[in-house]
Amino acid sequence: MKKLICPVDFSETANNAVEYAAYLASGLKAELALIHIVNEPSIDDMSDAVGGQEVEGKKELDALERLETYCQTVRDSFSIKCRPIVGTYTPNMEAALRKEIETNTYDLVLMGTNGRSDISQFFLGTHTNHIIGKISAPIMVIPFGCSFKKIEKVVYASNYKVEDIPALNSLIALTQTFDPYLTVLHVNKTQSKKDEEIRLLLQDVYQDKLKNQKIMFDQIHSENVSMAIDGYVTRNDADLLVLVTHKYSWIREIFHDSVTKKMSLVADYPILVQHFNETGN
Repeated sequence: MKKLICPVDFSETANNAVEYAAYLASGLKAELALIHIVNEPSIDDMSDAVGGQEVEGKKELDALERLETYCQTVRDSFSIKCRPIVGTYTPNMEAALRKEIETNTYDLVLMGTNGRSDISQFFLGTHTNHIIGKISAPIMVIPFGCSFKKIEKVVYASNYKVEDIPALNSLIALTQTFDPYLTVLHVNKTQSKKDEEIRLLLQDVYQDKLKNQKIMFDQIHSENVSMAIDGYVTRNDADLLVLVTHKYSWIREIFHDSVTKKMSLVADYPILVQHFNETGN
């Protein structure tokens, strides 16, 4: 884990996410990039080509200067590498962020969320949810008011499928510095003998594949998957919840976008979203 990136709009919500990201980068000995997206000039500003270019250039320069000052504060406070990136809002904010992430191959994206569907917030609320399903890199959502804690307890929400092995290996690589206790949690809408047999079989497979990892397995029954997961994480005071969106699997019945969005809006703890298909990453 070498490169982290966090969008910044200088709001309190984004600042909170940056602080969390800086603590995490320090623990991982990773580089943190802060990205700010500048809006394109308005139609009036673009009335002539030269004038439009001057307006856009000034906005980017001002943003870069402000972001560089921000990065210097992070460097001084956390003793980490922190670099500023300014992008342009074309055609939209999500696309600008996605282009930077995919081009420079970041290992983890950290994003603040204010827990409300407020489209006036930059990269927050609904914007965060739009981005979750469109970026291949893992995304960690940091709710406003959530302070960094050493990652000692992790809950991984699983459907008990072998395809989760790559995701678990990726998770272990991310968190190995903290050596956390990992709980693989399965929420079942029904209770049957067959389900229990499958759980025990896959549990053996997981333990064989994930040797030397502090890991336990738990299963709960509920018709409301997202609320059941939220309650479990809260009761067990977990430091991180991990959700996996399987792009081409029936697992989307449980972890499709609407569930992931709902979790990111109600949770007051960090959520890591990983994307895997049937054959892996």
